Parts: sequence; C-alpha cells; structure tokens
Amino acid sequence: MLCRRLKALGIGNVNPSNVRLTTLLGAGATPEEFVASVPKALSAKDPFAYLLGIVEGERIRAAQLMRQVHHGPMPSQPQSAFAERRQRQLAVAGALTGKPMPAPPPVQPVEVIDAETRLLP
Repeated sequence: MLCRRLKALGIGNVNPSNVRLTTLLGAGATPEEFVASVPKALSAKDPFAYLLGIVEGERIRAAQLMRQVHHGPMPSQPQSAFAERRQRQLAVAGALTGKPMPAPPPVQPVEVIDAETRLLP
C-alpha cells in the first residue's frame, strides 16, 4: 500500500522488498513519515534511496534527542547546602532520641530595599 502511494506521488523506483524500507517499517516508521519526505526526495537522482535516507536520518535524530531530553517532571530547585545539612541533623537527632524532630521553619526570602542616594537641600 505504501509503495503504491509513493509511486502515485512520483517516486518511480520503489522497491517493496528493499531491506532499508522493511527495516524502517519494522522499527515503527509510519507511511506519513515517508509521504511527508517525498517533496524533498523528488529532486534527487535516486528518489527512493534519498527518501529512505531522509526517513532514516529523521528517526536517528529523534532517537538521539530522546536520549538527551529530560523525561518526567522537572526537578524542583535544589536546596541550599545549609538546609540539606539541617534536615540531616534533624533526622539523626530524631533517630537518636526516638522523638520526631519538628521541621525547621521555612526560610523567608531576604527583603531588599532598592534606594537611590541623594542630598537634601
């Protein structure tokens, strides 16, 4: 079915038993991936081979990108070294005394007053 569609779009030298084609289809390449690349491939000397190269290259780039991109929710901002040390201290104190230690109060952001200096007459 894909080969007929490619022929109808102008890729004349389609070979349904081509190893690269069957490998790409076996790896999950969709007919839409091939059809979307036809306009680029039509200007090549061997349009079918060029089409296979386009689809193969795009799938390789997508796989490489998947390995580089972070998966899942983004991690929260890392805690400061002081806050991490304080949490460890509370955990150890709780383990030694057998009493849960209260959580430290949240750190308040530092307030900054931005002012310009000027002389009053």
